[in-house]
Amino acid sequence: MDTGTYKKLAKVVIKIKKTFILIVLVITTLILVIHLSFYWVARQQAVSYLEKKYSDMDISIGWPSQSIISNILDGWYKIPVYTQNKKQEIKFYVNLNMFNGLRNDDFLFWALQADAEVQFNDEVREIIPTAKVDILHQLIDEDAYYNMFGKGNIQYVHNSSGDLVLVVHIGWEGKRKLSKEEFAKTCSEVGAHFLSTYPVYELQFSYTYQDNEKMYTTTINNNDNIEQILKDHLYQGLYTNIHIYKF
Repeated sequence: MDTGTYKKLAKVVIKIKKTFILIVLVITTLILVIHLSFYWVARQQAVSYLEKKYSDMDISIGWPSQSIISNILDGWYKIPVYTQNKKQEIKFYVNLNMFNGLRNDDFLFWALQADAEVQFNDEVREIIPTAKVDILHQLIDEDAYYNMFGKGNIQYVHNSSGDLVLVVHIGWEGKRKLSKEEFAKTCSEVGAHFLSTYPVYELQFSYTYQDNEKMYTTTINNNDNIEQILKDHLYQGLYTNIHIYKF
């Protein structure tokens, strides 16, 4: 094969590569344009939904975030929304479907959780000033809550028909290792104080100390008589469930 033939073949290969790259760029651009169009429509739908549901709130709406393919195929979008409740910054998400008109959001969940954690931390820090309280499991009945308390400043009201916190974790740090007795005593003292106000279903405790070890224990409240639990069973149950983890 002579030099001229090689040159002709090289030109054909280059032309094919350029054509392929052009096709890929056109397809990619088309997908992105369609996707961004869906994003814009989804965001406008979210704005309309939120303006109706939270007309009295100052809300900032972000852009949808999902994968390109799943958005176009199933129509579902998740959109971040930022607002305040009782001067606390709240970030929640709106889920909407462009095809069937379904809408839901988790604002009440995060607003109640934020307020509950403030209340819980205030209660626990009366005994352990450095403790941090986290809610691990919570049930929300939005309609029941709004019917009972309205849509103003959301406030956690324990055992209301609209909300129930089931599992709470209380953790703190220190510089020395505690004996099992010391740890169980502190946990039972905090637990008795906390459960007398918020008789949740399960309390978890963890204590992290200087040598990268963590003490952990938990207690489950399955008795309606909270005073009896606090008096007779709390310390023993916490002591029995103590575990030590290294990390």
